[in-house]
Amino acid sequence: MNRKATGLKKLATRSSLLIISLIFLIVTGCSNSSVTPREGTISGRILDLSGQPIEDALVSWYYDNTRWALTDSNGQFLIEGIGFGKQTFVIEAYGYRTSQFSSEIYSGQTTEGGDFQIEAKSFEYSEIEVSEVSAT
Repeated sequence: MNRKATGLKKLATRSSLLIISLIFLIVTGCSNSSVTPREGTISGRILDLSGQPIEDALVSWYYDNTRWALTDSNGQFLIEGIGFGKQTFVIEAYGYRTSQFSSEIYSGQTTEGGDFQIEAKSFEYSEIEVSEVSAT
């Protein structure tokens, strides 16, 4: 009986060591330093056709429009949390045509998108309402 108890005690000790080792491997194996992020960041600048920066332009990720940024006074933007691969972005600004551009996003890196130019809207007569006509 004594021999049996000693064998069970050794088995329990080995099992405990195995469980502790597995927990350690799981915890250290899933730390931030060893997991490659699957998202990246994009930065760039929005300009008009004359090369002037556009402030307060909305730049958003086409796939998830909760990922967006407003451009600053230099037309610069930065959007984080973008899925890796070729992604499409939408640019909207008051007085300008809505535009799109695509860029490659790399995991864990900031993609320098560069400068993107957008075109001013032309005057649209549909916005004018005639309320009265005079003969003179």
